[in-house]
Formats: sequence, structure tokens, C-alpha cells
Amino acid sequence: MSVRRLAATAPLGVALAALLVPQTATAEPGPPNEPELTPSYLTSTVVEGSLEGTPGNRHQIVVDRSQRDTVDGWVRSWSCPEGATVTMTWASSSCTYRLTQDLRSQYGTSADEWLSSTGRSATVSAPNLVGVNRDTGYVRRLPLELTFVAGQDATLTQEVSSYTYSPARVRGEIGGARYADSDGYVGYRVVSG
Repeated sequence: MSVRRLAATAPLGVALAALLVPQTATAEPGPPNEPELTPSYLTSTVVEGSLEGTPGNRHQIVVDRSQRDTVDGWVRSWSCPEGATVTMTWASSSCTYRLTQDLRSQYGTSADEWLSSTGRSATVSAPNLVGVNRDTGYVRRLPLELTFVAGQDATLTQEVSSYTYSPARVRGEIGGARYADSDGYVGYRVVSG
């Protein structure tokens, strides 16, 4: 082989060698993190009958997971004669006020929650939910199981800050008392990814 021919193939050999040498990877920014959708719900109802360990036979109940990362709310209980009316904003004068409890998650445990991909339905299971008597601090277990369903034609149009809601029907139970197809709201809160 002549020197000329070797000199002509040298640049080709250098180019092939350069292709075989591993390239150092430069970190390119990946796709931005997807925002996380956190379940958000609110319901209020009046439950008649017994509520686990709570005096009274009519209970105004609010369950809320819209402003915090935990389930909270309250229960206001009344003793009423048969036929007496209690709404969320009013109790018959024949009823006797018994107590108000704040709903809290015991031991800092969180609820098990599921939110549909459309944000129109959700379930919440809070077996460690308790009611804390506002006057005495006495704690009662009030386990919670609720299902929120807005329906297929519901639109999530009611925006409040970074929350999006839709009216929903709610069923389930709290402290052994049945939620009988109550009104509520279901949706989601956007958390930056």
C-alpha cells in the first residue's frame, strides 16, 4: 500500500472512529411535570336517627375537603320529638341542642380517596375520622364512607381559585348513620407537578 493511499483513507478512519466513541449526553429538559389533581368535595345534610355514640336523633353534618389536604367538617346534634323538623340552617323550637363536634382525622391519618379521570365522581373512606366535642374535647369515632356522583352530563364549570366543582349526589354513611342521597359538590384541586 502506498503512502498516498494511506493518507487518503486516514480522514475516513478518523470519522469512523469518532462515530464509535461514546458521546457525552447532554441533559435536555424533559416534558414539564403533569399537574396533580387532588380530590375536592363538600356535602351537607341532616341525618335522622343514631350517630355512633353521639347524643341526639337529628344531626346536621358538613363534610369538607376543599380548602385543606384532610377531611374535616362538623356535626351539630339535636334531640327532637317525632315530626320535628331540622334543616341545615334551622331547628324546630321543640328540639333541644345537644352538642357540636368538629370532624378530624385521628392520629393524622389521611382518608383513602379515589377521583375519576373526569373529576365528576369520587369516593372517600375515612375509617379513622373522629368527632371532637367543642365544649369538652371528648373524642368519638365517626368513620366515614361516601360516594359523590355528578353524572356524565355534568360540567365542571364552577371554578373557585384553583378548584373546579360540579354539583353531585352523595350517598354513604358516617358513624353508622346513612346519607340518603344528599346534595354535594365534587371536583378537584390542581396541584403543581
